[in-house]
Amino acid sequence: MAAKSAATSVDWTKIYTGLGLDKQTLTSLQSFRARHSTAVSKNSALKATVPQIDLSHYKSVLKDQQAVSQAEKVLREFKAVDYDVSKWNEVVGAFEGKAVAAAKETLQKISTEQSSLQATLSNIQDARPFEDLTVDEVSKARPEITQAVETMVKKGKWSVPGYRRGGAGFREARRLRCLQPAPCSHLPALRLVSMMRTDMRVIVPTMPTPIVVTYTHPMSSANHSRLRPYHH
Repeated sequence: MAAKSAATSVDWTKIYTGLGLDKQTLTSLQSFRARHSTAVSKNSALKATVPQIDLSHYKSVLKDQQAVSQAEKVLREFKAVDYDVSKWNEVVGAFEGKAVAAAKETLQKISTEQSSLQATLSNIQDARPFEDLTVDEVSKARPEITQAVETMVKKGKWSVPGYRRGGAGFREARRLRCLQPAPCSHLPALRLVSMMRTDMRVIVPTMPTPIVVTYTHPMSSANHSRLRPYHH
């Protein structure tokens, strides 16, 4: 009776939805529950089919009273066989150990993901506008940008083929309108926007607003770099 009471008191819905178990563990639990339900149904069916033998009726109609007495003795001395369930307890224990280990692993993964999401949320909340960023901060976040620009400078790439300066602005900057609102897949990560004798400007296709990083020429007296949003 105690086992039956314990089985009926299990909140399977809470186990399925409230413990964060993985798919494999949930499948094993559902299979175990199905086998238990099948065993209970078979047991109930067998109990319902056991007939009640009326020995007094057989004594009144049978001439061989010795056979009736023998049958009565067998039924009276019958005892249910106790099965050794220790091996099944070991199986259940092993299953329980795997389920607990899987639950702990799932909990660890969820905790790690939660920490990562919390850090991402903090970064989003603390993010500053592009115009407030410095070149050093962009270089720290995207070191490949600094490396690419330094390589261009070392190779002496201070000019752009077809460059022509106009009074209304730079023709090359107008060609990059496809960077906003969505980046073009055929464009490289960096584009040299303009070149002057004292500096060069490199556009970084960040979203939602591209930015232009201005690097001073090594021969220039100015010793600083500028960072501003790119508007076309």
